[in-house]
Amino acid sequence: MHGPFVINEAFARHFLPNVDPLAPTSPIVGVVKDVKLFGVKDDVGLVMFLVSRRPEAIGAVQVRAAGNPEALAAIRVSFGAPTESQNAERRTKRTENSVLSSAFCVLCSIVTSKLSTIQMSERE
Repeated sequence: MHGPFVINEAFARHFLPNVDPLAPTSPIVGVVKDVKLFGVKDDVGLVMFLVSRRPEAIGAVQVRAAGNPEALAAIRVSFGAPTESQNAERRTKRTENSVLSSAFCVLCSIVTSKLSTIQMSERE
């Protein structure tokens, strides 16, 4: 992996204690505050995010900043955030995939049940 990356403060402290992580030659483009990703009782982990410009790779990004909230619109554009029609298309695909996955599970259950019945009758 060659970046660009966003890291958390714990990652910077651990791996780059005496280095500016945002140096011009660095593949790191941002340093975020430490958060507990999986629960308040968990330790803060060493986190590195790979920044992707592929729209299909974008999941959810939460940005908190002081100042003018309208300025955050530039982040949406720079990350290539999907349009509403793209979001609707993705939701439709996820629903279709979910239905297909459920149907496949039902089919597997039926086949497994039939195979078990056949094996039981062969033993008798």
